[in-house]
Amino acid sequence: MVKKNLLRAVALSTAVVMVAGATGCQKEEENTSEESTEEVAESSSEEPEISTTEESSAEEVTDSNLPAAIANKYVADTEDHTSFLYRQYSDSSYETEGLFGEFGYVNGPTHSKIMMMYFDGTVVEYCSDDGFGPLYLGDNGRIFSQERDADGSDHVYRMTWDGTNKKIYPSLTGILSHCGDGFICKDDAFGLSYFNPDTENSVSFSNNGQLLSCDGDKCYYYETDFEGVVKVKMCEEAGLGITELGTVTLEELGNELGGFDKNFESDAIYPVCSALTSKYLVTLIGYYAGTGHFFQEAAIVVFPLDGSGEMIYPFFGGESDTFICKETADGIGVYTTNYEGETHCLTIVGNPGDVSDSCYYIKPGECTYDSDSGNIYLYPDNSGVRYTLVEKSEYEQFLGLTDCDWENTSFTVSNIDYADGRVIFTTTRGIRNYEGDIGWRYSFTRQETTEFCKNLKTGKLTMLNQFGPAVE
Repeated sequence: MVKKNLLRAVALSTAVVMVAGATGCQKEEENTSEESTEEVAESSSEEPEISTTEESSAEEVTDSNLPAAIANKYVADTEDHTSFLYRQYSDSSYETEGLFGEFGYVNGPTHSKIMMMYFDGTVVEYCSDDGFGPLYLGDNGRIFSQERDADGSDHVYRMTWDGTNKKIYPSLTGILSHCGDGFICKDDAFGLSYFNPDTENSVSFSNNGQLLSCDGDKCYYYETDFEGVVKVKMCEEAGLGITELGTVTLEELGNELGGFDKNFESDAIYPVCSALTSKYLVTLIGYYAGTGHFFQEAAIVVFPLDGSGEMIYPFFGGESDTFICKETADGIGVYTTNYEGETHCLTIVGNPGDVSDSCYYIKPGECTYDSDSGNIYLYPDNSGVRYTLVEKSEYEQFLGLTDCDWENTSFTVSNIDYADGRVIFTTTRGIRNYEGDIGWRYSFTRQETTEFCKNLKTGKLTMLNQFGPAVE
């Protein structure tokens, strides 16, 4: 089989926890009815067995109304855009115990596989691998990713398509995003570096920066001194050109908003959520506190991208750690809500209008469980729009889950990758492990982990892989 040349691209992987509801976790006998599944056409003897649902009755999604994140922004695909890469894990890839039902990657090899999915549904295994997280593609058949040593330390590496010619970059601990012709990476000094995959050289441009967003060859990030000062910056020119977009202080927020900082237990304010528009970087600057890392309060601060420093500053941040950002031909607006459901609007430019009452104030990249419909929904960006990820009938069909006691069951969604209107994601079910509890932090033992692909255009859900102690 001839492997195609690859375009430099990226797949996004964001771990999220589904909000548990009132249904969904007793294991039923496996349903092998041919009416509910269909087999994907085979292309090779090594192709794994996968099954799919018929097209869903959920809301219609087309190319025109897909958010950029799902439509084409985070794609790891071939040059002719007929397929994309994703990582397939094994039972030995994850820890068996986890607080809150969050099971991390093991220290050491993950024993995963790199898979190619063609847009007709065909899946082909390319090579074995011991890394974790998203795959980043370079020229000349090179794959860039990250892996974890036995001592728990992470580093970036690259290899060729057959898993050989591996090279480790010990000063880089993880790839965060594609940016221009290179990648933005975390480095071993807890800062940010720009990595050029052609020269395989890196340039450090921030000692303690945290990435907010990338757009083209520009990346936006913040730095904090942990004493109530946050600086938001833009980096371009392969890590060499730095522009400070503005500085925010806790004292100024308190003066402008009146008592904003009275309840602060920490001076470590930072952007808890952000959105990039054509002319502005919108941030929600605040903090979390307590051993449970609970959101406290925040303020909207808007930074012009032209570097003028004339911030729109500050504005009531609402009662949640997110906001809705709306940009139309008529204007740009930011919308927040309080506990009573009342909407507040900050008009940045023009007349953006109101937002629909059906919009959802959920942080980008998260998933929730809806107790009314029994469905799991995905919120990919700050638009307030949600997409059906798994319908109740689908996780009953694939996972055999029905009514259960959520007090003793965990169910999480993680490893979300986007490719051409498709979402690759993982679900994991755990059962309560009382011996592992730490106070009010419940411990769970992993039961089964299932990898899916959801085509948002057709509504079809495909089960790619399943493993775990509860899987026969």
